[in-house]
Amino acid sequence: MLRANQIALKFDALSVAYPEQYFSLQLYREQYVPLLHVPDPEIVSLARLTDAGAIPDGLRPLDGPVEVRTEQPTVIWADLYVQPETPPGDYTLTLTIKGMGERRVTVRVYPVDLGPQTAVSVIIPEDAGWTIPFFGGDDPAAFHRAMNSLLIEHGIVPGTLVARPVMTAEGWDFSPLDAELDALPAGASFYAPLPYDDSSGQYLLRDERGLPYQQAMFDDPHFVRQAEAFFRALAEYLGGKGRLEGALVYPDDETRWVGDEPWHAGPRGYARLAQWTAIARAAGLRVTASGVDPVPPGPAELGWLDPDLVTDDTHVHVDVLDAAPEVFAAWMSRPGKSSSVYLNEYGDLIDLTAALQRGLIWHVYARGVRMIAGYSALEWVSSEDYDLVDPWQDVTALYPVSGYGGGALVWPGPLPSIRLKLLREGLEDARLLDLYARATSLEEARDLAGQLTPGALAYQNPSADLWDQAHEALLAALTEGGRADFSSFRPLPMTVTQEHLLIDFDRLGQAEEWEFTDVTAEAVESPWAESDQALRLTFESDANEAGLWLGTSDWDGWQALQFNVKSLSPYFTTLDVGLTDADGHYLLVPDKGLLLGPNADMTVTLPLLIPLDETEPFDWSQIKYLSLQVATSYEARDGFGQRGVYPLGSRTLILDNFRLVK
Repeated sequence: MLRANQIALKFDALSVAYPEQYFSLQLYREQYVPLLHVPDPEIVSLARLTDAGAIPDGLRPLDGPVEVRTEQPTVIWADLYVQPETPPGDYTLTLTIKGMGERRVTVRVYPVDLGPQTAVSVIIPEDAGWTIPFFGGDDPAAFHRAMNSLLIEHGIVPGTLVARPVMTAEGWDFSPLDAELDALPAGASFYAPLPYDDSSGQYLLRDERGLPYQQAMFDDPHFVRQAEAFFRALAEYLGGKGRLEGALVYPDDETRWVGDEPWHAGPRGYARLAQWTAIARAAGLRVTASGVDPVPPGPAELGWLDPDLVTDDTHVHVDVLDAAPEVFAAWMSRPGKSSSVYLNEYGDLIDLTAALQRGLIWHVYARGVRMIAGYSALEWVSSEDYDLVDPWQDVTALYPVSGYGGGALVWPGPLPSIRLKLLREGLEDARLLDLYARATSLEEARDLAGQLTPGALAYQNPSADLWDQAHEALLAALTEGGRADFSSFRPLPMTVTQEHLLIDFDRLGQAEEWEFTDVTAEAVESPWAESDQALRLTFESDANEAGLWLGTSDWDGWQALQFNVKSLSPYFTTLDVGLTDADGHYLLVPDKGLLLGPNADMTVTLPLLIPLDETEPFDWSQIKYLSLQVATSYEARDGFGQRGVYPLGSRTLILDNFRLVK
């Protein structure tokens, strides 16, 4: 790190002396991203940065003079690769800046071989028809290959291969994919090629006239036979290369929302995905689908299919996994079933702490998840309309549509980001955990990871050096043949030191202060110890609300609202907890709603935080009204731009013991 106080400085060169027979080294200079806009308020975490004016992220190879400006430090990163034949021991690297002296760094190499097998697969798709042409210039295919190579160098799985299968007179020829498939990490999950081309809007499948299909036609026997033949040939090809086990079909067609969040089209979207899934499964392939949970969104009488008919891998936001870990564990225990999580929201946002991004991999490893997948690796945008922008040319144009840097882990060049390096670090952590699992047991390795990432990821704020300490402890245990001990640096559990009871239904279960709109309420025996009575609420219509007038309640200085809740629904339930102050200002806590798992029984802790995009003042000292609302339907725009309202059915909750806590 180089700083200039009042006058900018310029150094002719920076050099590093190191044993080149054992190491490869690349120097980078970091690029700052100014945070000029309020990011997407739906992405909430205790670790979210709110006061930083700029955050470093882009990495440019360092060659030539080094300039040090006065407004920000200049930081040089040394990316060090240890050759496999390097003997264990301590090594010295000497950094020299001409005219400024030297600095020595000691690097310790452990006698631990990570091996080639991936432990957690991180998949990052690229849009070959949109972002690649924009950043790829005159040769987008060459740029696409270069970007895929950059991802693979960091242990990442490219979601989109450059080569395409070809239909010949002898049948399908998948050999153009050989080189790219062979380059993937051993044992990695990856997206198998599809018979649909997004950029042209055409299928690789041809009708009886020899023309490419423009749309899927499941009532056309010829179309179905063509699709079946494609997937059978694909499965045979992948099996011959030893890649069938890791292959996942992520259906994509002209409707847009198919494998990618079929809930946009409601029950109809699930039904269409199920048609693709049946064809892929018949060929021996597995299907992954984003936004599909292990349980349906609602009852079958409303048209919702059982997820078993829809997908094999449920790809969900981490918050959904954290809301119902037992449900996902039961799903993953079934033959052929797995779950994966989104990278976006916690793993690729510039304005989240590095510790949380790296911790995402520890978090999912502890819960038995072996795949993380995100959006486009190059989605640098300048507006809410998703206009692409080159961050090297005008970094001030970046707009946080999905959070700063959401879906943009690769800088144009292609060049890496600091977050890409963090993902690589996390993937190496996971491989160490797998080595530890082989030395002990998988259950012990998961338990060890879980000690460092307890509870929901949204409410964690790990220390900056937590994962470095854990990484070193794993290396020491593997070297010495003992058990890893994280007790000296594991995060302390959250404890309540002070609380104030707001609502006790032993006294207020039938109180007149409550008012209900399309909600059936009744006092019931409390399912929680030391409580006699609780409140049972059944939310029926879209406009439901259960509200409590609090008089004037002073919440100033309290850190969280805590209460007991039991869901009597076999589906996920979204509960909105709203507060209104004496001036009529309304606040949702948290601002994206609370997600409850199927048949959940839990103590909820909601941090009392002002959302980043909130402009109105809110008076915590004069809370007048508390409201509860539950989503019994939702509205979404399908792949053809048509809006629909899709019913989910009623939801029933039992609530008790609302209290303020510190």
